[in-house]
Formats: sequence, structure tokens, C-alpha cells
Amino acid sequence: MIRLEESDVEAVLEKLKSLVSSPAKFQILLDASNGLELENIGSRYNYTEYTIKEKKDELIKEGLIKEKDEVVQHTKRGSHIAESLSNLYNDFLLDNRVRPFFEYIDCDDEFIPRLDFFIEDAKLLRESDDIDLTVQNHYKESLKNSDSLKELLPFPLGLRQETEEEILSDESFEAEYILSEDFLSDINNNAHYQKRMYEYANKGNVSWYVAESLPYMLSIFDTKVIFTTHNSRLKISLDSHNEEIINWANTKYDVIKESADKLQITSENGNVEINRIDE
Repeated sequence: MIRLEESDVEAVLEKLKSLVSSPAKFQILLDASNGLELENIGSRYNYTEYTIKEKKDELIKEGLIKEKDEVVQHTKRGSHIAESLSNLYNDFLLDNRVRPFFEYIDCDDEFIPRLDFFIEDAKLLRESDDIDLTVQNHYKESLKNSDSLKELLPFPLGLRQETEEEILSDESFEAEYILSEDFLSDINNNAHYQKRMYEYANKGNVSWYVAESLPYMLSIFDTKVIFTTHNSRLKISLDSHNEEIINWANTKYDVIKESADKLQITSENGNVEINRIDE
């Protein structure tokens, strides 16, 4: 695994924080992945020539892009950072059909959150092979302060053991999990995961579902939402207490749940079985 240097991690967060205030800089950084010809750069964007030059020069000074043969290109460090930002934009918070900068817009009747609702609480977490470790304390605090949880789980997390087991065994706590097909396929070959799912469902008020695919990890608590994304280089976690974001997240979750299959988890002689059921 290629690991980002600490300075790169800090730079990614700084670029993330600047997206709302500097869309021109964001566009130039991302578009430089394919090379930008200097003679055409002025007509490419709907910004003044001064703004374009200023933002281009800032990116050069920061060591993220370079000029070579009249073309603006990424440096190696800039390529890493742009890839992480692009991953966040394309695969995490926003639909691919949506133009950048995280504005309030409608897309197939879905509400898209603005990034500035998240920026104050944005956390760029340490890199780890186990994403559960990166969100553990952040997640535990939210879990302990809530009476319910609805969660999209697109990838294995280890099914957070001690903290969740203690809370989920309390029948007054309501929890729902929607797994991706890929995650469920992994679980079907893992007795440990199966046993933990059965214990959750058997001891507490917990329901399990499976959907064909999931766009990101989404955890919805009583008064808080946490989004988590990861790729081969970076883990990013964003959270918000904003009521509009919570409403958007609940709507997104409910739409996915409508097409999901409910799972029934049973155990006989120590062997756990997971089956889809019709409701």
C-alpha cells in the first residue's frame, strides 16, 4: 500500500476545506490530471483571467502542479491529493452526474448536502488497513449518546465488538443495518461475522437487510450523521448535526431500504444460517 506523507494528509484536508471558498482552484487541480494547455486555460473556466492565474500559481507554489511544455500537469504529490479529493467527490458524497462544489441542487429528487455543513467537523483520520480503527472513538461517542442507529455497510468493518454488543443487547436501543451484496458474500464465508450478527439479532432489537450495492458508509444516529469513505490511500470521516443533513440521510437510507431484502438469522447446533425473507 502506498502511504501518504503526513504533509500530504494535511494538504488534502486543507484542500478539502478550501473547496467551498475556491472552486476555481479545485477545478484546476482536478483537471490537471489530464493536462491543461496554458493557451486554452483562460477559456476553459468561467472565472477572470486574474483568478485563474492566481489559483494556478498558488497550486504551483504548493507543489501540487507544475508547468511543462506549456501544459499544466500534476506533481506526484498533487496526483495523490487530487485522487483522494476526486474519490471523495465522485464516490462518496455526490452523485457522478452532479457538478462540483457541493451546492444545494436537485438530482433525481435527491437532496445533495453542501460540504460547508461538514467542514467544521471534518476529520481526516489516520490511515489504517482496518477502517474500524480509524472511526472507533468517533463512532463510540455517537453510539453511546443515541437510542437508535441506522447504517449502510458497504464493506467489512469487523462489526465493532465490545461497544456495540453492550448497547445493542439493550432492547430499548433500535438498530438497523443494510449490507452490500459484496459484504454479505464475505460474511457467508466467515463464521465469526455470522456468529456476531446472530448475537446482535438474538440479544437486542436489531434488524439486518441486504442491498445490491451501497454508495458509501452512512451512520445515522438520533441527532448526528457520520459519512465514512476510504480508498487505498486515505480515510475520510465527515459528521454533521445539521437537521437538513440528518433529514437527507434518513431519506437516502429509506430509499435504499425499500429495495433491500430483509435477512433472517437463525442458529442450530452452533451453525448460523442467514436467509433472505419476503415481507
